[in-house]
Amino acid sequence: MTPEQASARAALLLVRRLISRHGLTYEDAVTAVTQRRRGEDGPHTHLVLAEATAVLREAIEPIRTFAAALRPAAEAAARAMTTLTAALRTAPATTQAHPDRPAWATPYGPRPATADRPGKTQPVFADEIVSHPPSYSRCLAVRITPYDEGGEPDHDQALTYRFDEDPVMLGYVYRTYEPAIHESTGPLPYAPAATGLVAFSAPHSHPDPPALSRLAQGLRRRGIWLAVDTWSTTPGGETLYTLVPQWKHVDLDQPEVPAPPGHHVFALGEAIATRTAQQWPQPGGRIYHVEWATSLFQSIDTNAPPRVGFPAPTVPPAPLYGPRPRLN
Repeated sequence: MTPEQASARAALLLVRRLISRHGLTYEDAVTAVTQRRRGEDGPHTHLVLAEATAVLREAIEPIRTFAAALRPAAEAAARAMTTLTAALRTAPATTQAHPDRPAWATPYGPRPATADRPGKTQPVFADEIVSHPPSYSRCLAVRITPYDEGGEPDHDQALTYRFDEDPVMLGYVYRTYEPAIHESTGPLPYAPAATGLVAFSAPHSHPDPPALSRLAQGLRRRGIWLAVDTWSTTPGGETLYTLVPQWKHVDLDQPEVPAPPGHHVFALGEAIATRTAQQWPQPGGRIYHVEWATSLFQSIDTNAPPRVGFPAPTVPPAPLYGPRPRLN
């Protein structure tokens, strides 16, 4: 709420109280409040001041009651801290020297190593990643767009795969961090988002396994960033567009997205949040504005999915001097 909106609400509250508690007409109440806000005096200025004081008193009274209720507990805690501090100051030292261990070494040994990374250690309070139920959509088309060396999507190298007759399934799992400290402090009002999982699955009896292999191979590129967008049909007949601006390949032996019944996962990745805003083109010439920190973008699209294969080459701009270069 802006300061102007707060001031307007306060003025309306004073007008209502002047009408209900003092019998003023609407016109007289509005005039009295307006005069006070301008710093002018009127026949009802004293009523406006009295009601403003009453409103403040009514707002502060619950806070005073709450503070009075907490005062005994605060005083008891202060006394306990004073007693504990005095006891620590007078307690004799009980530390014994250990000649067989350096002074900096802990008597409890090193932190336990994780199962998947034997050479690494885990923090004392490790946040747990909680996976939420997956959502699925039947994909009629999948497009993979690589990023160039400058970190920009190379739309001329985008490759489209079509599955019009036998769709593949796109699964997304939203994940959150659940801090381990919750056990002692209670749940937080919200859990921060973790990196989501995106998986492609297909029926066990899919009629075109080579097409699945080609799509899986295209999603397994290492060393470069990929963007993946899909087109699906909603139950209402609309086209659902989904974009993963930054896809990171994950091996299938990692915690995977559970496939629907009768399906198997053949490609798995993480949806990495973007660090900058991007302009993302669509087949019909429309431009989507993808904000920064976006890991999954969805929209109802009115354009048909792109054709299979690579897009038409982009005509290079005309130079300042000389003829336009030809495309080979």
